[in-house]
Amino acid sequence: MISKPNEHIILLGGGVAGLATGLELARRGRQVTVIEKGPVAGGLAQTFEYETSAGVFRFDIGGHRFHSHKPEIIGWVKDLMGADLLHVPRISRIYLSNDGKAGGKFVDYPLQFPGALSIFSPGQAARILSSYAAATVRNRLDGSAPDVSFEDWVVRRFGRALYEVYFEPYTEKVWGISCQELSADWAAQRISLPSLSEAVKRAISPGAAPPATIISHFWYPRLGFGMIPDRMKSEIERLGGQVILGAGVTNVVPQEDGGFIVTVDDGVGQHQLNADRVISSIPMNFLLASLPADSGSRAVAENFKLRYRDIILIYLAIKASQVSSDSWTYFPGRSLLVGRTHEPRNWSPLMTPDGY
Repeated sequence: MISKPNEHIILLGGGVAGLATGLELARRGRQVTVIEKGPVAGGLAQTFEYETSAGVFRFDIGGHRFHSHKPEIIGWVKDLMGADLLHVPRISRIYLSNDGKAGGKFVDYPLQFPGALSIFSPGQAARILSSYAAATVRNRLDGSAPDVSFEDWVVRRFGRALYEVYFEPYTEKVWGISCQELSADWAAQRISLPSLSEAVKRAISPGAAPPATIISHFWYPRLGFGMIPDRMKSEIERLGGQVILGAGVTNVVPQEDGGFIVTVDDGVGQHQLNADRVISSIPMNFLLASLPADSGSRAVAENFKLRYRDIILIYLAIKASQVSSDSWTYFPGRSLLVGRTHEPRNWSPLMTPDGY
């Protein structure tokens, strides 16, 4: 996007995307206004506090760790957060069992051999390993075949046996749809891919170091992930920008001169703001519904029915210094309602009072 100095740019949505864009524009001398419907900045990346007689508990909405393969992005966040950003070891495990029944075992994630095979019978373990080896060989011989779905991508790289044991049940449990309906692009972004030689090496030498492609650490703010959007908000305001909270966008009307009139509702009344440009990070159906009816956007919005996956978060205060050392623990079994757990204190000791 090319913008001119002194332009007023309104950003719809005060989550991480909207705030980061607003901060970069403010640093370049633009007049910035960020509009956020929620009462605090950050959207789903916020951290909230729960005060008790034992002290303050801090919780993210689901838990968000920060990592990137792009050094410039890591540098950007480190410059923003300074000493408030902690470098945390990543320790993740999976509870693998016969569909969540008793007798299961915890194995390392990403899945590593031979630990991932230790809970299975010798015959089933051999099937998983041979399926993985055969898939790797086939993929090398015919690497040009396109991957369309999540299932295609995983089966070609890990074999059908391991796909059916872990990837399929966990993914369908989280997303609520068949793995055949999920894009292969999503799998490529989310799943670390060790080579067959690395897998064999770890099977022969269990103490071997994990492959470099696996993220061993992540970054996390000492008072919760919400510190990042809070710091972005403060920086925007320090540079002369404005972040309006508790205000929903009701209308975005293009003007003949190329500008826009944006109407917001803050619960008290409606207010109009003039903008030279508008950048949106709010859900597409909300944006389409805010555009003029004669633009055809309302009809598009009516047919743009995105499905959403509800998530229920349960926060427990346990009188123990630590339940496990895991960053995450995954539960793929279909009979278990829980998908994953994490202990905020394992990410930062300041997330809970001492002894919890």
